Amino acid sequence: MDLRWGGYRALAFTSLRSEGPFLLQTRGGSLIQDRFPELIAAAGAQLPPGPVLDGELLVLNGAGVMDFGALQQRAAASAPRTVRTLAQAHPAFTHRSHPKTAARLAMPPRY
Repeated sequence: MDLRWGGYRALAFTSLRSEGPFLLQTRGGSLIQDRFPELIAAAGAQLPPGPVLDGELLVLNGAGVMDFGALQQRAAASAPRTVRTLAQAHPAFTHRSHPKTAARLAMPPRY
């Protein structure tokens, strides 16, 4: 049974070079990395060059509860100031990271 997270399925592409770009792509092919700067910063700090991650993007509302409407609002934002404000109000995280450390990208488990 799959748990429904209420987020956006996304692919995260890291560059093959450490200084290269980090891309975040929705299932529909839209690039949304400019709307989630905290994830881009976390990815740059935590991921080595090269991997592609497949996961679910989620955001929290002011009460600390996952909120799909807030995620839609973040994904639609384009003005840099609005993006920064929403990132502070509704931090994004992946389904494998803990909401209390929302800015951290979760690495896949090691087997």
